[in-house]
Amino acid sequence: MADVSPSGAAAAEAEGATPEVANLEPEAPAAATSDTQQVDTVAGAQADAKPEQPEEDDTEEEEGDGDSEDDAVVNELTQQVALLGSSDESDDEELDERHATGGEEAASCFELLDDEAVIRIFSYLSLEDLVTASEVSCKWNLLAKYDSLWQRMYESANWQHPFPSPPSGLSWYELFVQRVKNEIECVMAEAMEDEEMEEAEDAETAEQFNKNFLDVFSQAAYQGRDYRSEVDVLLDKGGFAMEELLNLDDFVNDLRAGKDRLLVYLVSPEAIKGLLNIALVEPSDCAEDDRRRLQQLPHIAFQTLASDPLVEQFIQNHDLLDTLFSYLDAKDGALSRSKSGYFAKITEVLFEKYPTELVAFFRTRDEITTYFVGNADDNFLMELLFKLVDCGITHQWLHDADLIPQLVALLDVDSPQDVQENATQVLVNVFTLCQPWTQSVLVIDIFNNEAVAENLMRYIKSEPVTGFKIKQGLSVLIAVLNLITEDLIEVPLIITHIMENLDFFAGILRDPLLLGDMQSIATTVQFLDPPFGSVRLGILELFVALLYTGYPVVVAEMEQHNVFTILLDLFFAYKWNNIVHHQITQIFSGLLCGNDDDMMRTVLEKCGLVGRIVTAFFAEEQDKVGYMGHLRELANELLKVTKYSAPVALLLEGDDQWMEFALGRLPEINEVEDTPLGGVVARSLTDEEDYYDMDGYDEYEEYEEGDAYGAYEEGASDEDEYEEYEVVDDYSSEAAYDDQYAEEEEEEEEEEWTPGAAFFLHAATLLPSGPVP
Repeated sequence: MADVSPSGAAAAEAEGATPEVANLEPEAPAAATSDTQQVDTVAGAQADAKPEQPEEDDTEEEEGDGDSEDDAVVNELTQQVALLGSSDESDDEELDERHATGGEEAASCFELLDDEAVIRIFSYLSLEDLVTASEVSCKWNLLAKYDSLWQRMYESANWQHPFPSPPSGLSWYELFVQRVKNEIECVMAEAMEDEEMEEAEDAETAEQFNKNFLDVFSQAAYQGRDYRSEVDVLLDKGGFAMEELLNLDDFVNDLRAGKDRLLVYLVSPEAIKGLLNIALVEPSDCAEDDRRRLQQLPHIAFQTLASDPLVEQFIQNHDLLDTLFSYLDAKDGALSRSKSGYFAKITEVLFEKYPTELVAFFRTRDEITTYFVGNADDNFLMELLFKLVDCGITHQWLHDADLIPQLVALLDVDSPQDVQENATQVLVNVFTLCQPWTQSVLVIDIFNNEAVAENLMRYIKSEPVTGFKIKQGLSVLIAVLNLITEDLIEVPLIITHIMENLDFFAGILRDPLLLGDMQSIATTVQFLDPPFGSVRLGILELFVALLYTGYPVVVAEMEQHNVFTILLDLFFAYKWNNIVHHQITQIFSGLLCGNDDDMMRTVLEKCGLVGRIVTAFFAEEQDKVGYMGHLRELANELLKVTKYSAPVALLLEGDDQWMEFALGRLPEINEVEDTPLGGVVARSLTDEEDYYDMDGYDEYEEYEEGDAYGAYEEGASDEDEYEEYEVVDDYSSEAAYDDQYAEEEEEEEEEEWTPGAAFFLHAATLLPSGPVP
């Protein structure tokens, strides 16, 4: 019994009597006022189902037999009442409806019982079953709160804490609820005084405590029955394989819930290695149609490894990192292409959360880059490598580990073509990603690495000379040249090696048959013998990139090897190849942009560009060609050069044909070409004002007064109820979320507290098992 009795009942409790509380027992129904009427009601409903009972005898033996029969009937009815709590919502609604109608539409035989009989049956129920029965119908909910039921509950409970004087006028049910609530508050107060709760200042730890607190009461409420999850059972058993654990249905739920016992097991090195083995190794004894083992279990293992507690273990235990990256060893062939995606994702998570620590680990393991290079044909692993390159903190490590020389070494004539292609693509992507860090140690080493430059040129010129090797090498060289900026004052070593081999590239431009026999192509406008293929087009792109590095020595070297003359011959030889025209025009435009005046005049005199432009325009009427627009662009570039270069101006003024063309024909051509089509400048759709001034927009405005628009306006009123909500564009903004739903949260806080399932679970722990005597 409690230390403090309810108000108004102290004297009664001192005498051993029950505390006085407000009697809220429901009035006896009319059916119970007359014994005869009650008997007639029950007997009339069951007259056809049962034979007439013999008259009761006054002997003690017959009276004892009647009591035992009554107890059996009551027990059976009690069990049925407890089972009614499992009915679904549709059954509840039907039962409530029949309660309201009454009469012959009664839901079950229990409807034939009067309130006193139902209350007597309820007195045999335990707390859990009584709460369940109260949810069957509205009528049972009222009867379940009968004072005599809760008086026995209150008096038989094992209260553990003192109870202040409650307000007067409470029913026994309300008194019981207040007392249990007091018990919970006292337990929580004692727990908060504990050392562990004093150290837990954040809300997450308090929430975890509350969850564990309810779990304890839940386990006690179920009277010692084993309701542990499958995971707990397996962990108690021990000696199981990791695959057996992942196969459990409760594993994912327990992992998401953050069950401490499961996490303690998973963070062990043995468990992490078992997860790695499932995620990264193909099972040898698995059927091809076993989707569970081939797909689902590896995915579950990967998701587990990517969780925060396990990721932290990798950083703290380098042995686990060694185990992880050992799967990259191509010699063992342990990592299949189907599992490399999981490896890449795990490593990405590690790098995103602990970049500095992971790079520090890489510095102590020289074989990491070797593993990457050995898997250059794996798209997932190369994407991972690109993420590492696309971060400045990794460049020093990649430089020290000789990543670029190792990749260039894959460009070997003895290697399969697919290996050479993969190496080329990886190198090009790496150089492209390095453009924001042109001054990093990795990029500077690329410019001046003797081994890299020599290996590239050796690979391109190796016998037999083939177009495939030249294209692969040119792609890498062009990517390197695109990294050069004006901040690099000295001529890089890679440019020196290219200039030393200009004769090789110019020779292929002049005579592509050096690469082997080429089949002629007949087009509708020209017979191409030989055609201009991708190899020579790659050489043009190389010369463009080389010239735009801005080093004067490059122009001088190209002039010395007659490169400009060869380019101009190709320009006029392929009359309709606009790709060739565009590349060569870019080269000459680069020549005329800020180079040495004397060098520009020397190149123009040697290649005869001025005379060939004039001749082409005067012969335009007789010979229709596709390069006249590019020649007009070069002619205008020459006119601009004369404004700041005296040697070029003197050269052009001394050419009478050029002066006639520049003062007469060229202005007329520029006027025609610069005049907008139709005489009106096209409006830009990106300009908001022009967009809404478009004539076509007017036809849409007609709908403003039309029936369709009006109907839409009428229907729009249906959505007025949603106007109170504003659209939150940024879902990551907690402030926007709080503003939008602040009113709803305040309303929820003002709702009256009612005892829930967790409340009665705790209350059950205070009562003896089974029905209250």
